[in-house]
Amino acid sequence: MCKGSFIANGFIMFSPSATLRTIQNAPPTSAQIEARLIDCVRVLCITFMMFTHLKEYEQSSVYGGDLNILGVLTNDYLGRASVPALSLISGYLLVLGWKKIDAPDLRKFTIRKTNRVIVPMLTWNLIYILTVAAAYFTINYQHRVIEIIQDGSFIDIVNAFTSLTSSPANFTLHFIRDLFVTQILIFGILSLCGRYRIPILIAFGGYALIAQMEPIISRELIVVFLVAGALMALYGVRLISLASSRAVLVVCLAMLAVLIAWGPQPRINVSSYTFFDLFMRIGISLSIIVVSFYLAHLSIWKVFRFLAPVSFLTYLLHLPVTSMLWALWSKVYPSNDGLAYVAYYFLAPLLAWSIAITLSTGLNKRPALASVLGLKE
Repeated sequence: MCKGSFIANGFIMFSPSATLRTIQNAPPTSAQIEARLIDCVRVLCITFMMFTHLKEYEQSSVYGGDLNILGVLTNDYLGRASVPALSLISGYLLVLGWKKIDAPDLRKFTIRKTNRVIVPMLTWNLIYILTVAAAYFTINYQHRVIEIIQDGSFIDIVNAFTSLTSSPANFTLHFIRDLFVTQILIFGILSLCGRYRIPILIAFGGYALIAQMEPIISRELIVVFLVAGALMALYGVRLISLASSRAVLVVCLAMLAVLIAWGPQPRINVSSYTFFDLFMRIGISLSIIVVSFYLAHLSIWKVFRFLAPVSFLTYLLHLPVTSMLWALWSKVYPSNDGLAYVAYYFLAPLLAWSIAITLSTGLNKRPALASVLGLKE
């Protein structure tokens, strides 16, 4: 993934020269467009993924009720297809970074990823546990975390805090853990397997497609799409070439047409993928990347550039934020049916982004704390 540190914009305090104006007005290079594309994908996917984690959305007005089509679109389609899209780009960027290293060192890579990914993940998981505990003691907020701490086995408690072999207390962070493990394995293959790296990568992705890999990795499609992105970069296929291809655009439109004709399917288990699920995730993840390519050419890309540096932090904190919002919201509007829940459904992700932006601004001069909280992923 791209670095997630907060970068403040500089200001030119004098009138630019004609040469500088020419440079500023020059059309963006393909590398700049690709960077914009990646920013757009990250922000869109993080936002879509938040919808799949909102409290009480099942059997609500936006999922099973009058606005069911809205819930199916944002949750089952866009939200669940965002994981493959992010995984593809992560694999692509992983190889681009690996190619720039003169002497790849798996140990150093693992330590760096642990500090920038796992430490923030564990920190926010602990914050989530403490938040749930505080809500339990103050407003009697019921949550499975309390049950695990009170009645769970030793391994259940260990997993709740660390995600060692299964989901942590903040279950949304298991995606981060799977991504981390897969990146370490792929980096090891790239660095240690020499000329056999490509066939081994293909075998690794193929195995993940047909077999379960728990407890090492829970979501095998993360492996499949990370490997696909890595192979793209190894074969010199640029992401911008994929996104701008007319052939890919036609394929995306055709797949979307098939999905519309096929209609919504029953909820899919994350560890068991039907043909429809795989087809849907490929079609929509590619569509997100293609749409991001066109967004990268519009003025709105500046919004994505502003949000992208805090996208990792937003994902880390979104479940504590949206859960506590629901805990308070439900005291006033206890039903998940009606316009009140629709308001919560769309307000919650916006609140998560807002808090992440506020935190990043406050931590801009505290790099150590910013790193622990996930502002330097």
